[in-house]
Amino acid sequence: MLHITTLGGLSISVNGQPIPRSVTAKALALLCYLAVTARPQTREVLLALLWSEMEETEAQNNLRQALFQLKKYAEPYLSATRTEVVFERSQPHWLDVDELETAARDAQAPVSTLLLSGEFLQGFSVKNAPEFETWVSGQRARFGETAAQVLLQHARRKSTAGDVPAALDAFNLLLARDPWREEAHRQKIKELFGVVPTA
Repeated sequence: MLHITTLGGLSISVNGQPIPRSVTAKALALLCYLAVTARPQTREVLLALLWSEMEETEAQNNLRQALFQLKKYAEPYLSATRTEVVFERSQPHWLDVDELETAARDAQAPVSTLLLSGEFLQGFSVKNAPEFETWVSGQRARFGETAAQVLLQHARRKSTAGDVPAALDAFNLLLARDPWREEAHRQKIKELFGVVPTA
């Protein structure tokens, strides 16, 4: 069972055992990218993503080495041809951003604090990979907004159920992440004072 946590940092384990530190950051970034994008990626895209600063032959060799490193620990999850690499989502795995998006689609889904623990790949960086950093930035915005929506749904659900302390906790957590979200301020004031403030 492959377990990938991306929110609040990057953590990858197989059957409860963390992938060793000997696996390079670029190999971990490659696995994360393939899992999150959830579609086949051409080798050209992966080379541009992580090894754009190298000559093509050297970049191709680095991609092969990264795949070799990963297959030692997560072989059933990666399929590679001469042109493409894909993460096999049919294999049993857990990916936190999948859980987050499920919670966003289903207002009744339980909200794990793990899913709201921080930014996408917080504190994780890869040297000399500007395309990867650009991708990470976009995903941070995407999943940050998704997390905010999940918290807002959760707060409203608790409010409707009459659980004011839980609703306030959710609003406070949301405002700690996004202090400029006016809707959350308005709803929090409503919970505290029973009135909706006017603009």
